[in-house]
Amino acid sequence: MPATQNIIIRPVFNRPEMLKVSIDHEILARKRLKEVGYQDNYITFFLIEYGTSQRCIKVIGDYPFKSRRIYREKNPYPITKHKKWRTETIMQNGLTRNIMEGMKAGFSQADDHILILEDDIMVHSSYFHFLSVLLDTADLSELSVICTQHRGMYANAVNNISSEENPSADPSEVRWGHDYNPWGPLISKTFFNDYIRQFASEDYYRDRPTVIMELDRTYAHLQAKGYKYAEGMHNEQAGLINRLVDLAMIEKQRYALSPSVDRTVHTGFYGANRGKGRIPGLTFQNRCKHLARAIEENRLKELNTSRKYTDYPSFSPVLDNWDETVRITG
Repeated sequence: MPATQNIIIRPVFNRPEMLKVSIDHEILARKRLKEVGYQDNYITFFLIEYGTSQRCIKVIGDYPFKSRRIYREKNPYPITKHKKWRTETIMQNGLTRNIMEGMKAGFSQADDHILILEDDIMVHSSYFHFLSVLLDTADLSELSVICTQHRGMYANAVNNISSEENPSADPSEVRWGHDYNPWGPLISKTFFNDYIRQFASEDYYRDRPTVIMELDRTYAHLQAKGYKYAEGMHNEQAGLINRLVDLAMIEKQRYALSPSVDRTVHTGFYGANRGKGRIPGLTFQNRCKHLARAIEENRLKELNTSRKYTDYPSFSPVLDNWDETVRITG
């Protein structure tokens, strides 16, 4: 049987330090994958937003794995924002359009799944190894997604669940569920084709609130069966996918899997949805080192300036004791 080929999609815009450190983490994780005897058959699609900084382009140029660059043109439907002293026209496509179109491109070549790694997602050295063991254990046809963090975005937003993990959590434990987490997920090809692909369209990109509200009205009667949303919240691609994960569970008994111990760290303490910020350091190299140290030493909270988003844990030390097995529980 020929080796499978799957795709990593990486949206890129204007956070070169995070991109560089994220790629550094990926390099270590893919090295480990080979060391433990698994084939590394991933190709990376860089989804380069219109107006991406030249520093980001340079970082991509140093990427050591097989890759393809997809450059976005100007958004054909620019957004105009009226601020107190000026009017701003945003020509970027935005994360939702970039990721959704990236999934279409990725699944045109992926055999059975893609991974989504945004520039502010740092993968643990066991990330690819963990996913490979899990794919050997679980039947991907029975899944919609595999998440790499223990909490879902809906539970975290609605119930304000802390991102901190149970210090005694089992790094081998993986749980069935249906609350999607967008930080480093694996998306199955059958799930994309059956549920997501129809929304990869201008109708959704141009009027996300209307499309999402219509979904919530249409499926409100399924809340008792597990459809989470009712208020139109989370209308970007992650919220859309979370709704579709619910529908795949209800209609086809396809579930999501989530680990008890996170295999990724989210460092997005500044950006489109989290306000302005910066990483200390006079040079690019120093800023990258500062970020890498903050992750290693669990000091990401010190870099955060947002009052709304304050939870930025680093990797759990229990991952050092992972025995390279997985145990799927209810």
